[in-house]
Amino acid sequence: MTTIVPTGGTFTPKQLQLEKNSGKLYWSDREGMRVMRANLDGSEIETLVDTSLGDSRPGPDARKWCVGIAVDTDGGKFYWTQKGGHRAGLGRIFRAIDSCIINVLCQAQKKGAVAEEGAQQRFVPLQSAG
Repeated sequence: MTTIVPTGGTFTPKQLQLEKNSGKLYWSDREGMRVMRANLDGSEIETLVDTSLGDSRPGPDARKWCVGIAVDTDGGKFYWTQKGGHRAGLGRIFRAIDSCIINVLCQAQKKGAVAEEGAQQRFVPLQSAG
């Protein structure tokens, strides 16, 4: 067994995605409230999205948990989901485009719920400079 991310580098990794062309491994860190990536040798661990808004990790607010991940390196985009609590009807799908724009693509709502404004989120370019 090979350890790529050292203990403490992530909390609850979910939905690993291997991007073979760049040699990057992407994952959602559920209770860490982040979307992350690293080189396959464990170097250059990066946080692409941080939804914690300053909350401590692991985060207790399930609405901020990042769960799913999909990567479109050719299109310069990646997608992730935040599901909210169990059967809460608060799931959302997000997309980061060109490393600077985050869109909410889909947001589940319970009857009578009001959509919140999107929170500011931190991210880094999909393609590393160099």
